[in-house]
This record gives sequence, C-alpha cells and structure tokens, in this order.
Amino acid sequence: MEGFRWLPCGPMWVAFCLVAAGCGKQQGPSSQEVGLDFYGRLPGLSATPDPELRAEYTRIVEEGGTPEQLTQAPVADQENIAAGLRDIFPADKLDDILLETERIMPPAKLGFQFDPVRLHRAGVFWKQYQQAWQQARQALERPRCQFGIRFLDGDGADLSFIKVVWIVARLEMFYAAEQLQRKALAQAIDSLEVLLRWCHCLGGEKHFEPRAQAAFLRSEALLLLEAIVRRPEIQRSHLEKLFLLLQAHLDQWPPDAYAWIGERALGMHAYELVREGRLLQLAKPEELEAMGGRAADLVEVAKQTVNQDELYYLRTMRRIVEACSEPYFRRAALFQEIRLDLQKKRNTSEFPLVAGCMLLPSIENGHRLQAKDRALCEAWAVALALAAGQPAPPYQINPLTGQPYKILRQADRIELLTGDPSQPQDEFRILVPDLSSQTAPKSP
Repeated sequence: MEGFRWLPCGPMWVAFCLVAAGCGKQQGPSSQEVGLDFYGRLPGLSATPDPELRAEYTRIVEEGGTPEQLTQAPVADQENIAAGLRDIFPADKLDDILLETERIMPPAKLGFQFDPVRLHRAGVFWKQYQQAWQQARQALERPRCQFGIRFLDGDGADLSFIKVVWIVARLEMFYAAEQLQRKALAQAIDSLEVLLRWCHCLGGEKHFEPRAQAAFLRSEALLLLEAIVRRPEIQRSHLEKLFLLLQAHLDQWPPDAYAWIGERALGMHAYELVREGRLLQLAKPEELEAMGGRAADLVEVAKQTVNQDELYYLRTMRRIVEACSEPYFRRAALFQEIRLDLQKKRNTSEFPLVAGCMLLPSIENGHRLQAKDRALCEAWAVALALAAGQPAPPYQINPLTGQPYKILRQADRIELLTGDPSQPQDEFRILVPDLSSQTAPKSP
C-alpha cells in the first residue's frame, strides 16, 4: 500500500493548499495600519443592511462559527499537549529540520523500508534530537490539545505548529525503524500509537490545513503499520493490539464538518478584505484570469457585488457543512449541483465572482481527501480484525466510493481491495497474514 507523501515547504504542499480547499487566499497583512484581526471581527458583514445576508450571519454567530468565535481562549499549559511542543525546535530552523527528515524518509513507493544508509542517517538524526523526542512524548500525557489558531488573522494565522508536529512524528518514525530492525515489535507498535495521537491532534482543529496534514501524516503511519504486520516475528497478539489501537483511533475521529466550519470562517474574513478593495491581494493570477476583465474593474465589481457574492457563498457553505453528516459518496451530488449552478450563472449578473472563481471550485478535493483518509483506516481495521480472529468492525462501505470493501481469504493471508475503478490513484490493496487460527500467541 502506498501512502500519501507531503513534501514539506515544497511546491506540492503549496499547490495542494491553493487547489484543494481554497487555502492561500490571503498574502498576509499589507502596509495598511489595520491588522488582519480587525477584518476577522467582520465589521462589514456584521453591519450589512442586506436582511438575508444579516440573517445568515446571525445563524453563524449562534453556531459559534465566526473567526472571532473560533479563535479560542488558550488552554492551560499543564493541560495542553500543544504547549509541550512550544520552542522545542528553533523557529528559524523548522524548514531546514523538516526538509532533513524528508530526505531521510524512504520514497513513498518503497513504503516503510529503510536501507542501511537511510537507517544510519535516521539513527543519527534521532540521537541529535532525542531530547525533543522525549519532550514530545511527555507532552502527549496531557489531556487536551489546542494549537490556538487565530482565525481572526484569516489565512495570515500562524500554522507553524504543523511543521513541529511533522518533525516530532518523523523522529518517532526513525525510532520505530530502529525498533523494527531490532525485531522489537512492541516498541514499534508503541510508536504507531504515538503517531496516531499526533494525527488526532492535528485533525481535531477546525481548520482545513492541519486536517489535511493529519491525513498525510496518517498515511505515513499506516506505512509503518504495514511494515509491522509484514515482519516474520508477527504474532496474533500483535495483530489484536494493532486492531484495537486502530479501532480506538477511528472511534475518536473528528467530524468532517470541523474543517469546513473553519474554511467558512476564512471565507468570511476574505470577504472583508474584498469590501476594502483588496481583491488583488487575495486572488491568484489564474483566478483573476477566470474572472475576466481588467484588474481595476474586478476590484470595483467585487466591492459592488460583495453582499450578493457572500450570501451565495455562505448559503452554499451551509449546505456543504450540513452534507458532512453523510459519507462523501453521498455528497458528490451536491458538488455536482454546485458546479452546474455556477456554470449556469457564469455569464449573468448573478455570478458570484469571489465564490465562483476563488472559494468554492476546489472544495470537493478536500472532501475527497477526508474520505480517502477515513477509508484507508477503516480498511486496515477490517483486515486486522479478520486476521486476528476478532469480530469484524462495522465498516462495510467505503466512504469514498460507496462500494463494499472486497475481502479475499487465502490460505495464509487476508487480502482487502478497495478503491474507485474510475480513479486508479484511489485504489489500494492491503495484505495481512491470517493468524486467526493461532491458538497460543506469544506475548508481544
């Protein structure tokens, strides 16, 4: 099974943020004296005379979904896992340290297979940052995790904690690689549990970027899981523990809606900048081209139609958030409807420039990522349960495709196939040794 792979600080990550969910809409504060947090309080939207837009705003306030409301009061450090990561690495060295971990990791197509050189480099790196690794593990003993994202700052909010989590996760992977080499499967499983905890911490934020990074990180954690089950020392007791670990992780899965509640708040922040004539600071060149017309004209038109545009966006986002109560494959019709509606309005005065060209077109990609992430975990849980002789968990239908997971029992293994025939990149195959008949498993 191949996982996703994130190239830290590189073009793939930038492209994903821009394409998958409308991230990167803002370029940060301008030279103007007013800071981004001013716009995060939605002065324009809260004072709008438009009764329909004001009603939509009121509903969002009642739900606690404005940028100001999502900017939570800080959790006490002694209770907050995130506080344990504070200053664990020099802030000005994060990119360099993260890039070094990427160079040590095997290519995704090789899975979690460290050749002797990579294993040596991983060991050297781990020893260099062993104290940080220990500090991160100790932080996980705290009961809560809140990274303190300032939605008030819109897309200018500090998200550097994502890099810190990736670095400590990679330290855990390097430690696990050494444990596998030593045939210490119990310690490798402990590392997998730690990795899943970090995924949970990232995924629990109401912001798409950490949620997406949780998916990428989880895919690497599942590569470690795959390496563990393929070890010749694997026993039924190991499989049982892995299944219970993954089932507990799935039981704590954050709602998909979290990410889109946060994305909507960022969208509202963006509209405040549009009201101030700062469209050109928000839109990428290709988005401006899609809007048509001269830049100066677009700025003026966007300002004049901002209430109509934002109303369309907020109503559409409400439907998208509500649709998250259903699995992705049942949301697909909604995204098709949105595309058709935008296409119908494209050459009319009703077309919402900002929503139609910047904020909505690629949101479905983010939903697909969430569904694929969930499907990978469910599939592994099913395969592990069967291989360990446990009752099958209640995961039968792939949330990405709407098709049942295909399970093949062979003489000595469980094979699970899943994916979308129309999307080959979403197909994957899981193999787990069938140890369900093992009557006297050794202790891990």
